[in-house]
Amino acid sequence: MSIADDNEDSTPKRFRRLRFNPLREILPYVCIILGIVMAARHGFTLAGNEGVLVICSLALVALGVIAIPVNLWLKKRGL
Repeated sequence: MSIADDNEDSTPKRFRRLRFNPLREILPYVCIILGIVMAARHGFTLAGNEGVLVICSLALVALGVIAIPVNLWLKKRGL
């Protein structure tokens, strides 16, 4: 019994295309939407430690915005 290996494909690695991956394709947009909703929800009620949640939600939006061009670059490069 042999173990299937990614290197068995005769196509050179630089010509291989990335397959659809829901986590890579959709998750940045989910992060952005969720971060905006959380920031709006906690931004209006700034009571107690809500300021920390606003900062965390804005960081989630920034992470999603950064992930989109990185994913597009990875798709273009085929990595």
